[in-house]
Amino acid sequence: MGSARRKTARPRLSASMKRVQKTIRGMAGAAGLEVRTDLPQQEKISNALAILLDSEVGEGSTLLEYRAALNFIVIAWNVSLMPADRQAEEIPKLFAFPPGCDDRVKRDAVAQIERLIAKKQDLFPHDKRFVVSWEVRFQGDNFHVTAAAVSVPGSASPAGNRAIENKAGPALPDAGAA
Repeated sequence: MGSARRKTARPRLSASMKRVQKTIRGMAGAAGLEVRTDLPQQEKISNALAILLDSEVGEGSTLLEYRAALNFIVIAWNVSLMPADRQAEEIPKLFAFPPGCDDRVKRDAVAQIERLIAKKQDLFPHDKRFVVSWEVRFQGDNFHVTAAAVSVPGSASPAGNRAIENKAGPALPDAGAA
């Protein structure tokens, strides 16, 4: 799977995104939180999610497949922040299986989340941010992840993670396939 690197130039923020950031800053300031929009590309939560997504989705996948994979990744990321004993208790509660669903399907879904948690912990062990919004879209021949996360002031930062690099998505054969 080939991958392309995203240029480091900052994309221009739309007027609506600027309004959202201003609102969040106002709310965060009142709660004593800090909003960071100036992180280096390598430290952005979207970069970490893109690294995981790139390893999970094969070339030629549709946008729907990218979104499904990213949803699983974010669930695993956020569950990984819980104590290990609580993870085992909470993971099965994440899924609403239809009545009569095969037990093997249930076990496979739980195993996927557990595998993604292990991968997150291996690549980003020091990153304790909680992902609150995320999306993936095709941009030319690449995928682009946009995400936001919150963290407790003074909690571990993304620095020191194994997989810190500027990451873009893989080249896509047909961006219109979704």
